[in-house]
Amino acid sequence: PPTLPADTVLHSWLEEANPALRGARAEADAARADRDLTYKNDFPDVQVNVGYNELWNASDLRLQVGVSVNIPLDFGKRSARKAASDYQLNSARTDIQYLHNQLLAELEQALSRAEEAQHAIELCREQLIPIAQQSLTASQSDYQEGIADFSNVIQAEQALLEARLLLSRSMADQYQAHAEIDRLVGGRLWPFEFSGH
Repeated sequence: PPTLPADTVLHSWLEEANPALRGARAEADAARADRDLTYKNDFPDVQVNVGYNELWNASDLRLQVGVSVNIPLDFGKRSARKAASDYQLNSARTDIQYLHNQLLAELEQALSRAEEAQHAIELCREQLIPIAQQSLTASQSDYQEGIADFSNVIQAEQALLEARLLLSRSMADQYQAHAEIDRLVGGRLWPFEFSGH
């Protein structure tokens, strides 16, 4: 798996590239635009009209200019619409914060699993497998010299296989944790690294 960047880099990637977080921000932007439009509907609607009417005989009466003002008077409905749009915006902001906290918690859990798997891999490679290999070699030597039973060789072989299996499981756990981290940061951890070549 790739080397993990610093936690601050992963957090910034999560902020920038997580699809769920980006979607929630887009919904909040839409709620903000809807609220702004609702508040703008409170202003009077002013229209200027210019026309030319050929029915008048006098040419100075043919040009017509008019101004119309539409004043919104439905105060109860307007205040209800404003309250609803404010609620939608606040709800969207709360959803973003909740989702952000949830994603950060998931990222921290995945980082913890990756670190735990890395420690298990190091333990297997540096201690368990070498000790099991030495034990197998000693058991085989003792068996060849007639000092030990063949069952000791089998037990030592089983211990070596179990240590190797633990290494494989730990590596799989590490890849799974890195895949989860990659999902959370929007695919920035493994950008097109595995293209099938």
